[in-house]
Amino acid sequence: MCVMASAQDKALPVEFSGIVCTEVNTNFEGRWNNANLMFLTAKAPLWQGATFTGELGGFHDIGMEKHGGWWSVANDRQYFTNLPIGNFLTLSQFNITQQILDNLSAKFGVFKAGEFFVTPTNSLFLNTSIVTPPVFGNRWYMPCYHQQALGLNLTWEIVPGLTVKNSLFNGVASRQWSRVFNFRPGHDGIMDIAQVIYKDADDDNYIGEYRAGIAYADALQPGQIDKHKSTAWMAHIDQPVVTGAYPVAVTLGGVVSKEKVNYAYQYYNAGAVVKNVLLPGSRLGVNLCRAYFSDGVHESDVEVEYALPIFKNVEIQPGVHFIRTSGESTTAALVRASIFF
Repeated sequence: MCVMASAQDKALPVEFSGIVCTEVNTNFEGRWNNANLMFLTAKAPLWQGATFTGELGGFHDIGMEKHGGWWSVANDRQYFTNLPIGNFLTLSQFNITQQILDNLSAKFGVFKAGEFFVTPTNSLFLNTSIVTPPVFGNRWYMPCYHQQALGLNLTWEIVPGLTVKNSLFNGVASRQWSRVFNFRPGHDGIMDIAQVIYKDADDDNYIGEYRAGIAYADALQPGQIDKHKSTAWMAHIDQPVVTGAYPVAVTLGGVVSKEKVNYAYQYYNAGAVVKNVLLPGSRLGVNLCRAYFSDGVHESDVEVEYALPIFKNVEIQPGVHFIRTSGESTTAALVRASIFF
């Protein structure tokens, strides 16, 4: 996936950053798609301990066609690429973060929930249903990537390395400017995500990042007029196994919910990433994603991704996906280019 970098002009109190990303993908049978995105982010200090963050997200597709009822050229349920389709400009972030205590901060405004699902190791991989597992992305209006919601986040570092996060959102996220500031629990419902995270401050050891959490929704679902309740449990591990010139880390994750409520009710992934293969700063990874759906469909996706820096702020990422959906197999490939500034 695309990860932002930042740069700061020392003459200005405002920090600007951005990314431009384009991707072409195909199924080797004549189907192809091209999706593009751009994020522009600004951060500015306000009063003591407070920071404002504003972000615009632009999305554009070329030659995008709907294939067999799906937007993916592979007709896969998990949607192997996490770039959204469509042509639109959205307000991705508009929030204030306030440091309350040395170990406690609060964020209020429009933002996304990606921080609960993206880790340093699994960020290489694309098959996360638009940066959320399909348990969430296939059934709820999640505040993720291309759509966002008004919410309140509390982050508390209980002891060094051990952090608790909780975000309460309006129950319906949107990419429409007129709706992202809505807070209508009576109509839209609510969504709450809580997570406990342990991560050692020193990256050069065998202590990784470990997460466990729960998500609760009493909210509208796409195509429904009544709210539905659902609870999902999630866990994730990023574990270093080799250090040195070619560090290796494994990533394991899972999300489980009730089959009768969620269209996708189980999701698991297991992968490994090795750094500095061929080029310094490069990442090569293999990941297996497995999803179960309430209509009896089950799907596996083995993805191989290689992200290599071409210049200081330019990265190229080719990838290939071997997908099997209830006995039917297909292959998809992609090339993604990202420019950071």
